[in-house]
Amino acid sequence: MTTTQTKLTIKESIAVIEMCRPPVNALGEILRDEIKAHIDACENNPDVKAMVLASNAPIFSAGADISEFKTGFKGASLASIQEALEQSKKITVALINQKSLGGASEIAVACHYRVCDEKAYIGFPEVSLGLIPGAGGTQRLPRLVPFKVALEMMLSGKPISAAMALESGLVDHVTSSEHLREEGLAFVAKLLQDKSPTKPTCQQSVKVEDAQNADWASVAEPLMKQMAKRVGPTAPKACFDAVMNALDKPFIEGLKEEQALFFKAILSQESQALQYAFFAQRQASKQAESISAQDLVVPKKVGVIGAGLMGGGIAMVMANAGLEVHVIDMSQPNLDKGLEKIKDNYAISVKHGKLSQADMDARLAHIHGSIFMADLNACDLVIEAVFEDMDLKKQIFAELCNNCPKDTILATNTSALDVNEIASVVVNPERVLGLHFFSPAQVTHLLEVVRGEKTSDAVMDAMLIFAKKIKKTAVVVGVCPGFVGNRLMFKYLKQVNEMIMSGVAPSRIDAIMKDFGFPMGPCLMCDMVGLDLGWQANRAPKDPRDVLCQAGRLGQKTKAGFYDYPKDIRHPEESNEANELLKSFAKSAGVKQESLTDLEILERCIFALVNEGFKVLAEGIVARPSDIDVIYLFGYGFPPYKGGPMYFAESFGLQKVLEVIGAFHVRYGDFWKPAPLLVQMVQENKRLKDWSTVSAD
Repeated sequence: MTTTQTKLTIKESIAVIEMCRPPVNALGEILRDEIKAHIDACENNPDVKAMVLASNAPIFSAGADISEFKTGFKGASLASIQEALEQSKKITVALINQKSLGGASEIAVACHYRVCDEKAYIGFPEVSLGLIPGAGGTQRLPRLVPFKVALEMMLSGKPISAAMALESGLVDHVTSSEHLREEGLAFVAKLLQDKSPTKPTCQQSVKVEDAQNADWASVAEPLMKQMAKRVGPTAPKACFDAVMNALDKPFIEGLKEEQALFFKAILSQESQALQYAFFAQRQASKQAESISAQDLVVPKKVGVIGAGLMGGGIAMVMANAGLEVHVIDMSQPNLDKGLEKIKDNYAISVKHGKLSQADMDARLAHIHGSIFMADLNACDLVIEAVFEDMDLKKQIFAELCNNCPKDTILATNTSALDVNEIASVVVNPERVLGLHFFSPAQVTHLLEVVRGEKTSDAVMDAMLIFAKKIKKTAVVVGVCPGFVGNRLMFKYLKQVNEMIMSGVAPSRIDAIMKDFGFPMGPCLMCDMVGLDLGWQANRAPKDPRDVLCQAGRLGQKTKAGFYDYPKDIRHPEESNEANELLKSFAKSAGVKQESLTDLEILERCIFALVNEGFKVLAEGIVARPSDIDVIYLFGYGFPPYKGGPMYFAESFGLQKVLEVIGAFHVRYGDFWKPAPLLVQMVQENKRLKDWSTVSAD
């Protein structure tokens, strides 16, 4: 047969079926069909005594091709491949290199034996997309490994290492990465020599002690609660129910129940939102198709100007990615302080077991400090990360023209200033753009890649590739005050301030937003960031933040902000002092107090984001509605299982959104004037998912 995504080799009675669909061997229709055809051919070949499923891609397989969730699955099913491997009278072996996830792991556990390299990870991450393993994983894995291991793997979605896989019985042999193929085939040859039996997983039973001696609901509860915060409650509960069926139901009956629970999960609103977010993330950082790879210069040496909070965090991002980074500060004391802070941050990770001392030392070795701009002359990319002062930034960029080659990419980390004005002082302004990292830069995944009027396609594409290298979720945005994330956030926080002034307790707003799915409410978030960010001490107080700052309540840094922190910053407590200060200020300002329902509070927060989002779309600041959602999912903690503010608005119904915003407009004034694009889309009965057909003139 002619194959395009597989290769079959038969030598000394061992057939090796290689998956050849790099980079991740996604198990799409063609690949599945070819695997199944090779298995059938080998089954009918008397010279074949064993079948090995392997990969010539960087990893074994990342599992199902998720695009087929939209188009529907055709061709050979995973179940048919599993059954053929499991029921074969010939020995079947999965040879796992580097990583096996999802459907690939479900195929692997259907083989009689499994061999992996020492660096391999094996996992069942379906729950992270609001799904459950739907190809027998919930029934086979508990029959191979201790039940607790199976339960934790599938409920957490986290892969386990080769060492843990061997210890638990998930794999039968571990070898070095360099000799996986050689030793794997030797392992198979020995099985044949020893006349080892085939071992159909489906014929095994869960260990008796696992079935009888544990309260599995109690074991699973913490994991289910943790995952529900990310994916909603449906998938974790369905996954738990499916795995529990392996304890007391026959294999075939367990498979039938698994299928029913799989469809319950995949059809849930949470899963639909998570799948949307999965594709939206990839679409947001898509490169321009007109640019060829040879035209791109992806940076290897990076300069960072400013050794403060943001500069230090950005330097850590580069070092974590294995890049050489040169941190420049005009003040030696500030530079020393910044480098010491970087060292302290790494030391905390070592203390908590997230990083080894050797890794810390290696990363620190990538970071170099200097007070001389001339030391940036070998950098491919320079990122300016000083405080928000336009004159200072323009001065720095003018100096960079004298200290860096003409093809060095120059980026500003400004969170709100005009990138085009900054670029105006630069020779070759097509190399200037914004790279807006979010604090703390070494933790937050989002990166707004800000395209200036003259930024070239080649520079933009190089930065999108670079973003992947430094493990950031990139979204291309245009120039406007606050870009996208902060521009919407300003509207959100304005509503929070107004509701506090009208008598709503900060803790109540936070509780409502946390119940909606945010990891923390807006007031606690402000305490964490620092209430004095951008605060002008010499002006009369204009809002709740000003009042608290004037009283010395700057947030977690002073153990007092909207909340009190008598123990530590992880344990905020309601503050009578803060509440009284806010009530007194509202009274002196003559603000009318009103009683708001929880729903009104929620809608004022969420629809403030949505209304501004429509304005951003109309202005062409982003290419598509989903880009706004990616920014809020990866940078601002919007609950993933609700898809982002724009997706949520569509799910809520644009007509209903307009009605709510219109009512707020009547009640509260011009802030709530409906975005013209929202009005237009409702009038034309258009949906955001049809964005390409919407005229946003």
